[in-house]
Amino acid sequence: MSVSPITDLPPLENGDCLTRQEFERRYTAMAHIKKAELIEGVASVASPGIWFIPKNCYSTFSSQSCSS
Repeated sequence: MSVSPITDLPPLENGDCLTRQEFERRYTAMAHIKKAELIEGVASVASPGIWFIPKNCYSTFSSQSCSS
């Protein structure tokens, strides 16, 4: 039995239904992903990029508002 190289794995994407072992295998193979979780068998991958909140925005538990 041969083991396929890590590069042959499909990418880890939001909404993938995976076992824990398959999730960990794909997560390990994708070093550029900084945050990913497996919640009840469904992969949740953080969006890439830089996150910021403009100074004129504030957030509450129920809503987010921005002043002009």
